[in-house]
Amino acid sequence: MLDGRRRWPRTATDAKTGLQVLTIWGRTMTGRALIVAEYHVGGLTWKIIGSRELTPAELDELARWEGTR
Repeated sequence: MLDGRRRWPRTATDAKTGLQVLTIWGRTMTGRALIVAEYHVGGLTWKIIGSRELTPAELDELARWEGTR
């Protein structure tokens, strides 16, 4: 679970399907940096379609963003 204090929502498009998704960049309560991808089903419902650890370049980008918060 991502720490609720600092989550960075970012839009993305799946290269294969063209599906618009929302990615949430953040850290778990233990500090592990993750990206969670989800898409809007309707209303207040979102479906999580995957997650992964950040690459070193993405981690640098997240750290810069965190420095502005």
